[in-house]
Amino acid sequence: QLKNSARRGKPAAWRFLFSEQALPTLSRWARETKAGTNLHESQYMYNSSPIRRLNMDSQRTWTFLSNHAHILVCLAQDPDCRLRDIAEAVGITERGVMKIMGELEESGVVTRVREGRRNHYEISSEESLRHPLEQHCTVGSLLSMVLGEKK
Repeated sequence: QLKNSARRGKPAAWRFLFSEQALPTLSRWARETKAGTNLHESQYMYNSSPIRRLNMDSQRTWTFLSNHAHILVCLAQDPDCRLRDIAEAVGITERGVMKIMGELEESGVVTRVREGRRNHYEISSEESLRHPLEQHCTVGSLLSMVLGEKK
């Protein structure tokens, strides 16, 4: 049967997926996955970093700090950090880090200095936080609270 389907111009796996034979298999897989008894390995294939798996396993839905603050914390710890390393630490994509970094640079909180092939980031610790409830605080006070040190 699979050889005949390949002759019809459709890949064999494609024909099987949409056949009636596949429905019991797919519905059983869906039930087991929802129940959490048999998680499919492809759920971890898109990003196999331990940080991403930790967040998925613990089922966290929110944090007290935004991704913007998480990126600032990473930059405060290592001003020469690569965007790839920041993305892995925060648990978002590199593209997401690039977008947030653009917003932070545009607002004047972060300044990028090119050093050869790498970037060095400087944080303006005197900038006020943006939300009206937090405008009395500065970026430096937020970072010193999170990092536990004087800025």
